Amino acid sequence: MTRLRLPLIGLGLSMLVAAVFVPVESNPNGGYTLEGWLLAVCGVAVAVSAVGIGTPWARAAALSGLFIAASAAKLTLTTPHWLSSLDLRPAALVPAPAQISVLLLIVQALVVAILARRERHVLTAAARAVLTPATLAASGFIVAASFAHLSPFCGRPEQAHGGLVAWTALLAATSSLAGLAVLHLALIIRLVPVPALQAPADALRRLLSMPGQSRDTALDRRLPWLLSLLVFAATAFVSIWILDATPHIEDEVGYWFQAHHFARGALWVPAPPVPAAFEYYLFEVVDGKWFTALNPGWAALLSVGVIAGVPFLVNPLLAAVTVIVAHALTRRLSDTGSAHALTILLACSPWFLFISGSLMTQPLALLLALFAALQLMRSAGESTTPRAAAAVAATAGLAVGLLLLVRPLDALITAAVLATAALFSDRFRISRVSRLASIAGGLATSALLFAYNAVITGSALVFPVNAYFDKLWHPGANRFGFGANIGPDEDWGVLDPLFGHGPIDVVLNTNQNLATLNLELLGWPMGSLLIVALFLRHPRVRAADWGMLAVIATVIAAHSLYWFSGGPDYGPRYWYLALIPLLWLAVRGLQAGTEALEGAAPGGSWQMRVGAAAAVLVFCGSLTTFASWRAVGKYPHYRGYNSDYRGMIEQGDLGPALVLIHSRDEEDYGSALARNDPFLGAESPVFALDLGAETNEALIAAFPGREVVYVQGRSVTGSTAKRVDAPSLVTR
Repeated sequence: MTRLRLPLIGLGLSMLVAAVFVPVESNPNGGYTLEGWLLAVCGVAVAVSAVGIGTPWARAAALSGLFIAASAAKLTLTTPHWLSSLDLRPAALVPAPAQISVLLLIVQALVVAILARRERHVLTAAARAVLTPATLAASGFIVAASFAHLSPFCGRPEQAHGGLVAWTALLAATSSLAGLAVLHLALIIRLVPVPALQAPADALRRLLSMPGQSRDTALDRRLPWLLSLLVFAATAFVSIWILDATPHIEDEVGYWFQAHHFARGALWVPAPPVPAAFEYYLFEVVDGKWFTALNPGWAALLSVGVIAGVPFLVNPLLAAVTVIVAHALTRRLSDTGSAHALTILLACSPWFLFISGSLMTQPLALLLALFAALQLMRSAGESTTPRAAAAVAATAGLAVGLLLLVRPLDALITAAVLATAALFSDRFRISRVSRLASIAGGLATSALLFAYNAVITGSALVFPVNAYFDKLWHPGANRFGFGANIGPDEDWGVLDPLFGHGPIDVVLNTNQNLATLNLELLGWPMGSLLIVALFLRHPRVRAADWGMLAVIATVIAAHSLYWFSGGPDYGPRYWYLALIPLLWLAVRGLQAGTEALEGAAPGGSWQMRVGAAAAVLVFCGSLTTFASWRAVGKYPHYRGYNSDYRGMIEQGDLGPALVLIHSRDEEDYGSALARNDPFLGAESPVFALDLGAETNEALIAAFPGREVVYVQGRSVTGSTAKRVDAPSLVTR
């Protein structure tokens, strides 16, 4: 058998190389077809399996390789866009990748069934040790609430597809594959060759604190910084090569535009001539002012990146700093080893990596919230002088105030959580002087938002986004609360299947976010949330654990008052403040499972076994399967946004031309609008919509002396944007 090792490793590497040459096609909503991706992941699986041949790792390696291949098979059968879910319709199973995936899952089921029968006594004892009534109840709730989307089956009659029966079938299929993955992972844990793992495990323990330990080795000090560098590299790769340093949703286009005129010292720009030709979601023209109806905090920071020429690297830098701050906060709340575990999971979280490569507000919001919590803890534990403690507390308030400029609801959640912690937790309890300092810091920075509102809308208490939706839909459409007249007048499909906002909407929105979270948080094939439920098995559930649960509940409850779930673009982004508490509970769940196994079967080296299995999950979820699936199947030219117009500018084909774009959708024009100089200066091209002869003539008159260029967008050509010789005969 040993002679097969090198040929099989060569086969796996050959499959990786061959995957590059497999023809693929672009999907209209973003990403590419998955034939090459599936071949590449299967090549990794073959190589992983082959590495163990002739060693004590043979069985564990073979099972790990099959685990990777089966995980890829499940993702191949999952829709990559919007509300991602298994698609087992007969028509979806016709393509060759789907049929190969079904075959891989059948092989997985047969192998797992045979091995589970042989190991049934050990597996049964382990299940009894780990599962309690509390963990079973929590797991059951997670399965029912997050393993299948309800919205496609509970909307208006013309949108529903089979109703309760179809949803139940989808839930059963998803749960079955998740259960199969759990059993597969249990077998890997069982078959880990402990003697072969002993030496490297002992060496790692000497170099690094394990969960429950707080030593101060050289690697302990360096690990957060190493993870920070890795996160910066990974998120910069996402931003530049996967997302193409380009906005991909309407909000990002608005922030991009806002940041560019902020960078030139302007809170707004003069209204464009013929405003209808520049119309776009969240863009406002009021009293001669052109601006976006968005809060200014994130764009203000993004403008620094604009000035430096690298706006696409601002969020990756914030992500790198977030790793350091999250580690420091977790270490103060728990111990060094647990902080290591949490930040490793953070650095490998697909949700964290992809949203940190975007141009969205959430990375800054999370960093400000974590920084405020860390500074409040530092103030509570400050051992120098009351003045120094108050100064530190003031920075916590400053951070919350700045957060109000970025995401006001997140700021209110953060303020409420920290105020509660200061009242009930000794670790956050600060002196009266420090409390006053933190409040003063918060008021100082939050006042900037109300000043901005006053300048833009004429009232400090009227937010631009609310004023915008009042005109777009109806007065009060964007408010919090419940009622038939809350939310859009237009049809938002499965993202908001019912008009108004009521209890059913809360259920649907919560389910959308839970199902997306279960998929995106860790990218594990059995889902990301079951390990969170396992923390209830811990014999020493601490106050900090309940505090993290309370933070998660507060985030969910607060956003339940809003009519929109946030959508699935970069994971459940409205719930992003819950990221660190969720990872905290995931670490506690891993500890709880390990301790339960140790208690049931002492001397089984369960810590090493579970650690090895966790490494397989991280390798599978974050590196090999899930993250690469997202990188190939979803985010390139996501939702039709693209860099075609940037390319035209860089090639020098346009000069200061007036570019009239024939587009059939908002996303296509958004890609062009993002390339406009906000001031529509004479030295830059002006991208406007081709709305027909009358509007075109008005634009040509408004921009005299410019060459007029006509372009058909991707929504018209079906491929890249293309320059044409004449205006379109069909208006948008």
